[in-house]
Amino acid sequence: MTDLWIATALQQIRQITDPALRGFEVEVMHKPSNMAAYEAIIGVPVRCGCSRNRLSGPTSVVSAPLQARFVSRIDAHLRLAELTLDEVRTERSIVDRVRQILDGPGGLSLDASEAARILNVSERSLRRRLSSAGTSFAVLADDSRLKLALLYLQSLPVSEVASLLGYHDASTFRRAFRRWSGHSPSEHPAIALAMGI
Repeated sequence: MTDLWIATALQQIRQITDPALRGFEVEVMHKPSNMAAYEAIIGVPVRCGCSRNRLSGPTSVVSAPLQARFVSRIDAHLRLAELTLDEVRTERSIVDRVRQILDGPGGLSLDASEAARILNVSERSLRRRLSSAGTSFAVLADDSRLKLALLYLQSLPVSEVASLLGYHDASTFRRAFRRWSGHSPSEHPAIALAMGI
């Protein structure tokens, strides 16, 4: 998604200002598999392994007045700029980014080192940043498992939910569920409410 946003933003800047995009640069957190092909598609120098995804350009180009053909769309451009700045100001925290990974496909099968690799940070750095945010990878993983278990338990028996979450038997799952929530699966208020108990 980041790559699509960057490519789209650069295409719009090309149309509005400088087609050669002199002085523009892209920073991305991930490392593209083929850097030369990626830079050829993006059309500007790219640095990977950065702390955030960012598109930067020279002030002279960015602050230049819009060409006359874009004046009719100035309100849309200003709104887009405001939304982009809001997004930058409220950059997702490391906790939100880890939650997104855990909630994604196959996320619950990942360990902290694999999540750190996806986030392009060291495992030690990930653990330190989560600790300074008052949590840990294990707590976030348990929260994700609980959220998924609560969803599954509304329509599936405990044994199937245990299997879906990677537990070998229902009793191990029940113990984990009690540790996460303080209740057994059948006693949890959300499940009781969904089942009309």
